[in-house]
Amino acid sequence: MSVRRDQLPPSAADFGRAIDQIRREARERAAQLLSLLRRTDGTVAARLSATWSWLDRAGNTLLAEDAAAGSGLARPWITYSPPTDDTPANWPRTSAGSWATIARSRGITQHPRIMVYAAISTDGTAAGQLRLCVNGQPVTTGTIGANLNATATLPTFLYGADVEFTLQAQVTSGTGSVYGTTRYLYGVQS
Repeated sequence: MSVRRDQLPPSAADFGRAIDQIRREARERAAQLLSLLRRTDGTVAARLSATWSWLDRAGNTLLAEDAAAGSGLARPWITYSPPTDDTPANWPRTSAGSWATIARSRGITQHPRIMVYAAISTDGTAAGQLRLCVNGQPVTTGTIGANLNATATLPTFLYGADVEFTLQAQVTSGTGSVYGTTRYLYGVQS
């Protein structure tokens, strides 16, 4: 590369300031490159500052450390299944011949699929079914004789959405009640 004499800084001080500006810009650019990890499509995949985080293509934080605590995860939030009564007679129940909601909860979506395990029982001569609904839409069904143990796709998945989960039961024959309780409900990957 050749430089003409009229392109050089007029004094040594000006030359020093120009070099300092180049160094400053190089440091800022290097810091920016080191603080962001990009995918081949140009979207930011990871960010590093005082803490680190991994992002999806839409910019949502998928995995991050807890900066305030100094250890552990900030994201994702990991749900622990609450203890439930182990006596079926104490579980929510219905004697209806059509689907009836016996339990309800809410959650914030972080995964496109769910994994559910729910126990089912009856009394009398009843036979029946148990199902899990998301925002009123059934996603999986189980019958007496086998617990509801399934993985299902969340309908109209949207990251960070507030959704309602309902456990529903119905008597399909005989007399008596169908009992059910959710043992766990997790978000899982595709």
